[in-house]
Amino acid sequence: MLSVTATSIATLTALVLTIVTVMVQLASDKYSHRALRTFLQDRHSHLTLGVFVGTFTFAVLALLGLDATIEDGVVVGLTIPAAFGLAVVTIGIFVSYIDHIVHAVRGTSIITRIGSDTRGEMDRLYPDPIDADVSDVSGELTDEPQVVISAPRPGVV
Repeated sequence: MLSVTATSIATLTALVLTIVTVMVQLASDKYSHRALRTFLQDRHSHLTLGVFVGTFTFAVLALLGLDATIEDGVVVGLTIPAAFGLAVVTIGIFVSYIDHIVHAVRGTSIITRIGSDTRGEMDRLYPDPIDADVSDVSGELTDEPQVVISAPRPGVV
């Protein structure tokens, strides 16, 4: 059971990392290289990889320590159910991560994150609002009223 858990989790981790790397590379090439930064800072990705590596490490360390604790039936009796529980949790997090990453690589999601990061950086660099005094603006002024209609949130029309 421990051998199967360790092998399958290692394979699953390699598969997920390969697929996500290709998806992020394609999104980065298509939209912006700033998309890569948002994926690297994604907490869900960190949690998922942490659980994958933790489950793999537990299974391998349990395999290594199995010979030393074979006389103690309690340790062996708790190790197998714990490994099975970690494998089930890992599969649940894998399904959740696939759903998360599918929504995260959509064009609107990437552009929204990049826009939010840009607006946050602008607010950080220029905290004071710019006074809209028309007399200081150089260039031609028209008598037509200018109206800006902003959307409450980004999205697809």
